[in-house]
Amino acid sequence: MECIIMNPQDNVATVLKKCIPGDKLIIADTEMKEVGNIMVTEEIPFAHKVCLQEIKEGDPVIKYGQVIGKAKSHILPGNYVHVHNVVSIAGAGRLQTD
Repeated sequence: MECIIMNPQDNVATVLKKCIPGDKLIIADTEMKEVGNIMVTEEIPFAHKVCLQEIKEGDPVIKYGQVIGKAKSHILPGNYVHVHNVVSIAGAGRLQTD
């Protein structure tokens, strides 16, 4: 398996190897069962994120079943998902403790 999703709701997966355009990745779930595949469209470093489905500008980026950021631009399946196209909202969904 070349990439893994942590939750079925995720729209990004973590790549388990350095990827180049044209690589076809098998997507695995946390039990390492094959759940699909994706064709890489951009170079993606090891342990970074690949887009699994279209994410429009302003839409949530979901990993671990949680919103981890918002798309700064339109992101297509197979694209590299990182700080160049996502605004982090780290902590935005966490409970406040005063």
